[in-house]
Amino acid sequence: MASPFPGMDPYLEEATHWPAFQHELVASLYRSVLPSLIDRYRAQIESRSYTSEMPLFTSVIQEEHTEEYMTICSRVDGRVVTCIEVVSP
Repeated sequence: MASPFPGMDPYLEEATHWPAFQHELVASLYRSVLPSLIDRYRAQIESRSYTSEMPLFTSVIQEEHTEEYMTICSRVDGRVVTCIEVVSP
């Protein structure tokens, strides 16, 4: 039987599984990119946290989210050259 959701994996994109998958994917990207960086650049994994609010009748539901991403910076001046993110569903 064909998937009812073409182009997505409902199991993987479930909120309970996504953070672990995102962490592993960003870590794998970091390990893949690191050997190809020359001495002028450095890579690091960073994270950001935010709270989303969703109104529900007479109350507001708040959810805390944490996302990881990788930045590649210049060693000379610390300027960010690129940012690699794995977009959450």
